[in-house]
Amino acid sequence: MLLSLISLKFLKGKTSSKIVSLISTLLTGSKNAILFLGLYLIKKIPIKKTILFCILISLLLAFLSPFGSGFGYTISSRLAGISSSVKIIGDHTLFGTGLGAHIVGLGEQLQGSQITYENLQPVHNIFFLLVSEIGLIGLFFLYFLSKQIKISSRQSILLTVALLTGLFDHYWLTLLQNKLLLTILLASFPVEYESWTSTKNLQLILMEDPE
Repeated sequence: MLLSLISLKFLKGKTSSKIVSLISTLLTGSKNAILFLGLYLIKKIPIKKTILFCILISLLLAFLSPFGSGFGYTISSRLAGISSSVKIIGDHTLFGTGLGAHIVGLGEQLQGSQITYENLQPVHNIFFLLVSEIGLIGLFFLYFLSKQIKISSRQSILLTVALLTGLFDHYWLTLLQNKLLLTILLASFPVEYESWTSTKNLQLILMEDPE
């Protein structure tokens, strides 16, 4: 609903539609979505700065993870998941556990009574989840691939929403619906590439003799 609200702004949607999306976002009860509602007011955010911010927050969460038992259940369970994820990364540093195999690595960390349905779930942070599954080698290729990609200002806002909400949940990497939603929305606001052929033809026209 948050992505829909931001997309309506790009599409200059009706005020009534925006109000419905806003109310729907609040009614979801998603603390993640409500926390980042302010992104609706921002026109562009550099992705590099967003990623750097997310990395710093993730490192802070990793630092706090050993002390998570003193917080409420929601926070402590997430910090416990990050703590386990750090151990998985330590055991599978280069190649990771493989895409979609975070639970397998988690099963290696838990012992006896800890192996429950409640505990066997992906870490609620897409950055730790990604590193634990693809390792440093995978990160290197992902970085190389990112250098070849150009994004528009509208796409940067949508990606920012995914990256920031991904600090506290895993659905952008684990749920098919979220991946399809993000893909469709990113494709709806494409980058406008300048045609080399058109530019070259324009230069030739300008160079021609008026006679």
